[in-house]
Amino acid sequence: MGGRLVGAREVSAIGLGGANWSFRDGDDDDDVASIRAAVDAGVRLIDTARAYTKPDHPGHSEALIARALAGHPLGSDVLVATKGGHYRDGDTFPKDARRDTVRRHCETSLELLGVDRIDLYQLHWPDPDVPIATAMETFAELRDEGLVRDVGVSNVTIAQLDEARSVVPIASVQNSFSPFNQNDRPMVDYCAQNDIAYLSYSPLRAGAQGANLDERFPAAAALAKQKNISIQRLTLAWLLQLSPTLIPICGASRPQTIRDSLQAPTVALTPDDLSTLDF
Repeated sequence: MGGRLVGAREVSAIGLGGANWSFRDGDDDDDVASIRAAVDAGVRLIDTARAYTKPDHPGHSEALIARALAGHPLGSDVLVATKGGHYRDGDTFPKDARRDTVRRHCETSLELLGVDRIDLYQLHWPDPDVPIATAMETFAELRDEGLVRDVGVSNVTIAQLDEARSVVPIASVQNSFSPFNQNDRPMVDYCAQNDIAYLSYSPLRAGAQGANLDERFPAAAALAKQKNISIQRLTLAWLLQLSPTLIPICGASRPQTIRDSLQAPTVALTPDDLSTLDF
């Protein structure tokens, strides 16, 4: 179903996002079953973060992923990406990219994930009180010490990415991009030109006033119906066609949802198809 690169490692073209498991009321056993079903279906990239947790849990999403992958025959094939420098404190989410905080977050994530090295460790948000170059010095240290394989950044501008790249090689950028929000297109193109994975979060999220894909993009809905596929699968196929380094990160609470998303790389969009889309 097509693969993409994060650093030198090949992953699935569609990633699984781990935020919703911690920000909604759900059953952990069901979520573990969904993660395992996603891996069985071909997911080879799971994204999480230190901040993805419940108020009464030290690291809910990371612990859930570790539980799901433990003992799974394909667990070691999955690249688990997590983030630090941003955390949950009750109902607030402070940004703190100071060296001691980032190191503590990394050490906690290593413990929760049950690994000796994090596949991809990302700065979750730039800290307005810490220059991004200073923050990335800590990530470079973690990489040099073997605690992190690859380094990424999230929620950054091109100028901030350039500053980060002056300190340490950057394997990924994780920003928001979807049919509803295409403001980051220059970054999508920049990443493609520089062989940097662009992890698109919230690629299917409803737009303003809660409009869903069918309501906001009737031409796309009609094309999906013509092809006998979901508009979600069509949307992901469109995203994949925009850039060879773009990887949509999709949340999924049911196995059938992620199975449908994983079919997106098989959808062929012709020039005529693209011309009719109203994205």
